[in-house]
Amino acid sequence: MFITLSCAEYLWRDMVDMVRERMEIAGDDTTNCYIGKKGLVSIMNDYSIVVQEYFQHRVTKWLETVGKTIFNIKHYWVRFEFAPGRGQIHAHLLAIPEDHSIYQLCHLDLKQANGQEKRAQRMAAWADEYLGLTASVDEDFENSGMENLASDVDSPVSMRFTDVCDLPNGPDACNIDFQRLMKATQTHTCSGFCMRAKSTRYVTCIIF
Repeated sequence: MFITLSCAEYLWRDMVDMVRERMEIAGDDTTNCYIGKKGLVSIMNDYSIVVQEYFQHRVTKWLETVGKTIFNIKHYWVRFEFAPGRGQIHAHLLAIPEDHSIYQLCHLDLKQANGQEKRAQRMAAWADEYLGLTASVDEDFENSGMENLASDVDSPVSMRFTDVCDLPNGPDACNIDFQRLMKATQTHTCSGFCMRAKSTRYVTCIIF
């Protein structure tokens, strides 16, 4: 598996709270150290060491929990990268799971007629069943629960999953959060740098 893990340093509440705590200890003005404030970008750059340490701890925790229990990762190699225009830090992860059978089956699929299509179908079914990953969205995806996505304060990325689950409407709230998260993180407006085949500038695409 090739997995990229990104850092949402301007949207993760715990990270912003941690930086604000460091600023208070240093006696700095914390007026702009809140999600949605214009000055937050500059603050996160000034306290980049806090951002980087937090992200590395979060990647380690992800590997120990989700990586080992859900993705069944046995061996991995990870490289942290800093690229202009892509945020302070992100990680590229090459992982080998305990069970190799899905890859062996996919290799056999490629030897058959319409092999690429068969392999895609097999991988989609496997990802849905074993990883809980899906590219399915609600029929009313464009309108249902999509309000306020333009606001950082109300972005689903800035909300803790535990906070969502504690809402009175329970499972419905989790599904709405899931749909909003997909729209917020898996769509983009194509620009001249878009690498998608035959992409049109400034058209919204859903990325799976």
